[in-house]
Amino acid sequence: MVIKKKDLTVDSVFSVEVPGYGYILAQLRDDHCMDFFDNLKDVDDWYGEDLNEREILFTIVVASHRLLKLFKSNVTSVVKVNTRPRCLIALRFSEELRATTKMPGLSLVKHDPVYNPNNKNVLIPLLDPVLHKEILYSYEYWGMHGNPKEILERITCYYETGVNFDKSKMILYPELAPPPKEYRKVSYSPKEAAIKWSAAPDMTPQTVLYRRPVAQFSNFQPKIVSSWLILALFQANFLISGRSRLCPYQLVNSNQVR
Repeated sequence: MVIKKKDLTVDSVFSVEVPGYGYILAQLRDDHCMDFFDNLKDVDDWYGEDLNEREILFTIVVASHRLLKLFKSNVTSVVKVNTRPRCLIALRFSEELRATTKMPGLSLVKHDPVYNPNNKNVLIPLLDPVLHKEILYSYEYWGMHGNPKEILERITCYYETGVNFDKSKMILYPELAPPPKEYRKVSYSPKEAAIKWSAAPDMTPQTVLYRRPVAQFSNFQPKIVSSWLILALFQANFLISGRSRLCPYQLVNSNQVR
């Protein structure tokens, strides 16, 4: 079955073939989010599948029209779609550079039900790889993903190793090891996350290299980039040099998107 752009409607469900392992399902949610489920089957037969009862591997923001090659078949009509509320807590680039890497880290933020890139509800401004390790393991970066190969590699890695993790986080946090096999993600309320931040180390010059003005990049939203890492490197280069000589689109082949 060939999946077309017209099939990409909210709550549509598609099967994804995981080579050598079988098939799983992915559901397009509102606001460009997509749930990928841990419901591996040997055959692409999903009649009666209730996605409300299946564990979600991860939820990410996607450029769905770029993922058509990832989907094997449209099974929306034969499954019960997931109606559980979406998690609105996610990761985004911090407004500080880490002293150890001279690049941005990640912050924990709470989004509105309708995604707003200028969201200012920051729960933890800069995640520490030791103190906030569970948060880095458990929450996803909500940048635009449009590379089917990278998404499939992550899914395949999970079924090969039992580790469900976006390894790109290790570029911003090179001291962060992947989570152990079959690690169970934690889920915090905004209040619980704020309490954890209150126990964080002081934001001294030793822990934060530079705090940039909040608005400096608040409107910098390229339609699609090859990797959210490219954007991090671009921002770091801008902050350190005071100007940017490279556009992130020039750093990679424009056909390689995530």
